[in-house]
Amino acid sequence: MERRASKGVSIMVDLRILSLGAGVQSSTLALMIEKGEIPMVDCGIFSDTQSEPKKTMEYLEYLKTQVSYPIYTVTKGNLREDLLTLASGKKLIKLVFHFGHYQIKTQKVLLVEPVHQNIKLNH
Repeated sequence: MERRASKGVSIMVDLRILSLGAGVQSSTLALMIEKGEIPMVDCGIFSDTQSEPKKTMEYLEYLKTQVSYPIYTVTKGNLREDLLTLASGKKLIKLVFHFGHYQIKTQKVLLVEPVHQNIKLNH
């Protein structure tokens, strides 16, 4: 992560970030981090598709009360609606999906940019 300092100087900052989906695996990791079983993170990031079930969002709010590190929610619109619009042929949206070292360009606009902006604002 690159952070801008005064007078155009860049400072590189290493951050440990938990990618949190509020499911079983990432929630277990979040709690293990809090208990010290896994090294501490700087923050957690939940990428909200705006199509999450109400119970997931309620659980996410509960989980935030159980950890000492911040959990940020980021979004770039309603992924479900955008995909349905795309499927209908009415509108083209840009998606970038990451799979390990591979990138399929057709989530950058949806999730990566809001995550990057949130990190810059909060760290």
